[in-house]
Amino acid sequence: MSDAHAGGCLVEALRPALSFVETRRAKTTAQQIAICEIPAPTFHEEHRARFVGKLLRPMSLSSISTDGVGNLVAVRRGAEGRRCIVVAAHLDTVFGSGVAPQVVQSGRRGQVLKAPGIADNAGGLATMLAVADALDHARIRTRHDVLFVGSVCEEALGNLRGVRHLLRQASFRRRVAGFIALDGANPKKLVTSGPAIRRYRVTFRARGGHSWGRFGTPSPIHCAGRLIARLASMRVPDRPRTTFNVGIVSDGDEPAGRAGVIVTAVPASAAIEVDLRSETARSLDRLDRAFRSAIERALKEERHFATRDAESLRARVECIGDRPAGRTRRNAPIVRAALESYAQFGLPLDCICASTDATFPMVAGIPAVTIPQGGRGHNTHTLDERIDLTGRERAIKAALLLVVRLAGLA
Repeated sequence: MSDAHAGGCLVEALRPALSFVETRRAKTTAQQIAICEIPAPTFHEEHRARFVGKLLRPMSLSSISTDGVGNLVAVRRGAEGRRCIVVAAHLDTVFGSGVAPQVVQSGRRGQVLKAPGIADNAGGLATMLAVADALDHARIRTRHDVLFVGSVCEEALGNLRGVRHLLRQASFRRRVAGFIALDGANPKKLVTSGPAIRRYRVTFRARGGHSWGRFGTPSPIHCAGRLIARLASMRVPDRPRTTFNVGIVSDGDEPAGRAGVIVTAVPASAAIEVDLRSETARSLDRLDRAFRSAIERALKEERHFATRDAESLRARVECIGDRPAGRTRRNAPIVRAALESYAQFGLPLDCICASTDATFPMVAGIPAVTIPQGGRGHNTHTLDERIDLTGRERAIKAALLLVVRLAGLA
């Protein structure tokens, strides 16, 4: 029997669950809005985790708990239970505690939602809840256990801490037959690989002083500027895709504070935070070496132009994030199953490389993909983030079909 035919037969078997996805459309939207409006900065996801756990509680799950780093883990027992499928959606957002999202609805049927984090990743969590609820409503029994996970620390400096902790135990890793992350609101993208990433904080320090009285003393901000200019002028390869970004300029002692104190003073410190990425570790290593060389040249230039206190200028480089590259083969069964599941509902997917929770399981040798949550997102990671929910239920049905294909129908 072909994969397509097998998928079609499974669709018929899942008809009650798939119909329920449509029935709960308004509920899914309401949950996505409610989740979004609970702030969840990286390292501070506990309030959102409790809320999502409360939404899972009425379902037929054998356990709902929070692990040692804050991951929310809900277990749906299978008929056999020797293996498990992980379905994960990250709880955290890129926004700090000062951002309190308030969702605004617009569009003909209120299908456009706007708020920071409404797509990434309130949408992924809402889709995870819809899949779990549909399985429960239709009393679908799978062979393998299904673990629904609200993971912490996926974004930025979280460094995939949640999923790293989840898969830390080798005995548990051996039980995981597949890992599905729900993340991203591009309806055409299937993540089958993750880039190697390194993030650095470079802190420049010098004596500082009055802008008039101590003119000529080296400036940490000027030195940071020289480094930024050098980075901005670097050429990186298109293949393997390689990127860099200076995302933050701040005070050297307080990363949340601005660099410098007053316009009439040469600051004593300044810091920048840099993101380096590549599809391969080798290309990232080359970029890393070029980055470190740029630091030394920036220091040398700023000292050269100083007329006093030149040797007071120094730099400290801290690695604040390190993610290895991961990959699931494009002909792997989990990739074929994902492509077929989405095609079954008229959603053809392209395989891409992106950093998600699926990267770490890929590195650990676990078949893993990141699938679209449904709808189409815009301006992700900005205060103007929004999502058009048109077509969302088709993506939820495809996710449901993929989960059951991997977990097996009992």
